[in-house]
Parts: sequence; structure tokens; C-alpha cells
Amino acid sequence: THLGLIVGNFATDSVKIGIYTSRAHAVDGNQEPGNLLVQAVLAPTAINTLVEGPATVEALIPAGTYWIVFLGKTTTYIRDNGLPVPWRYSLTTFVAGMPAVFPPSTAYSAPTQNMFGRGYR
Repeated sequence: THLGLIVGNFATDSVKIGIYTSRAHAVDGNQEPGNLLVQAVLAPTAINTLVEGPATVEALIPAGTYWIVFLGKTTTYIRDNGLPVPWRYSLTTFVAGMPAVFPPSTAYSAPTQNMFGRGYR
């Protein structure tokens, strides 16, 4: 299993990315990230490039609805396609890493970002 993204106009030296289950938000009822399934640490080296890395564990993830979450060490811009979609965000520190359970989140709208998960069977 590999996870990746396309780095936008600023390359940070480290990005953590994970796939989370989906759960209902406690207040607004909309979907938000739930439990962490897999994660990877990526080291972008140039802007406007694809970067991917192996997940820290191999996991069989059945068909369903999931969230791809990223955590940048510094300000991180991911390439987008300009189409607005719903997003959720929560503040955490880079040192702490990807939380096992995503903290309560806040909704906002932003363009679709280019992130992906790739697996083999």
C-alpha cells in the first residue's frame, strides 16, 4: 500500500498522510475522519511533483467511504483542480503525528486536492 500527493507551489521537507474511516460529526452530523487505518511519511523534494511512499503497515481496506488526511511539517500546498468540495480540518502538531482517532473537526470548502492511496492485492 502506498500513499501520495502532488506537491503544489511550496515544497515542505516532510508530510504525513493517512487514510481514515468516516464517521458522523457529533454536532453537525456531516461526515468527518474517524479512525486511522494506514499512514505514510513523505519527503517532497521539488514543487509541482508527485511524491509517494509506502504505508507503515499493510492493510486490506474494503470498498467504502474514507478520508485522506495530510499533516505538513510547515505550510504545505497540494495541487488542486479548482473545484470546491467539502473539507474538514483539526489542529494538531507535526511531532505528535497522525492521531489514531481524528479529533473533532471544523467544516470548510476548498478545491479538490490531488492525494491518493494505491494498493496491491
